Amino acid sequence: MVVIAFVWTLPTAGLMISSLRPPDDISRTGWWTVLSHPFEASVWTVDNYVQVLTAHGLSNAFLNTLLVTIPSGVTPITIAAFAAYAFAWLEVPGRRFFFTVVVGLMVVPLQMSLIPLLRLYTQMDLNGTFLGIWLAHTGFGLPLAIFLLFGY
Repeated sequence: MVVIAFVWTLPTAGLMISSLRPPDDISRTGWWTVLSHPFEASVWTVDNYVQVLTAHGLSNAFLNTLLVTIPSGVTPITIAAFAAYAFAWLEVPGRRFFFTVVVGLMVVPLQMSLIPLLRLYTQMDLNGTFLGIWLAHTGFGLPLAIFLLFGY
């Protein structure tokens, strides 16, 4: 198993090492030649990463990705934690009915809500905004998150 894991990981290690080498060295020698003198500073560079991140607005796209994914993940989980706690421990009239509604929302296809949501977003000027994306992710993710956290 160790040999299989080593052989399976070897190409990934080669790719990682190659990505940290200057382009001339990559074209002249194999990635394994670095292993003979790994602490020599001239064989390592991060210029390849700088070039990729600064070309064609990739760093801006990476920042947008963070601005979408972090709030879109944290918000529904936070709200779901409160809701799941209430469903599990608080004696509220209609608790079972509302939990059944939440579980029922998990089987509704998301495509059914796209046109009404687009119309609502257009009326409220939320199209193309981060707030619109965060609200959509929160709304679509809440039923499953509440159900999963309720089980814990």
